[in-house]
Amino acid sequence: MGLGRLRINVFPILFGPPFGLTPVVVPPVPMPSAVAVEFLPPMRWEDLAPESSTDPEVVGACYKEVTSTMQSTLDRLRSENPHPVLRGISRLVSGRSTEDTAFRDVLEAATQR
Repeated sequence: MGLGRLRINVFPILFGPPFGLTPVVVPPVPMPSAVAVEFLPPMRWEDLAPESSTDPEVVGACYKEVTSTMQSTLDRLRSENPHPVLRGISRLVSGRSTEDTAFRDVLEAATQR
């Protein structure tokens, strides 16, 4: 391969769909995937004083509220769309525009609140 002239002893090879074995210089083609985006309502902490930001218990409670809310939302989104790659492939094959559908889904979710 003439890699000795370039002072290269090894040449990395990548294995993956759709091309199988390819050199790393050829970027892999990403799989089509359906991505769900959801904006949650703001968390209200007006009752907390500014001094509460130094209290580890208050900060821990706020952290726990944020992470539990995010995790429950992610779990719900995952149950609604368990196979995002298969959904993306089916949209690609059917000819439906994923951008239009995704935007419509986000718009419908926002108007339902």
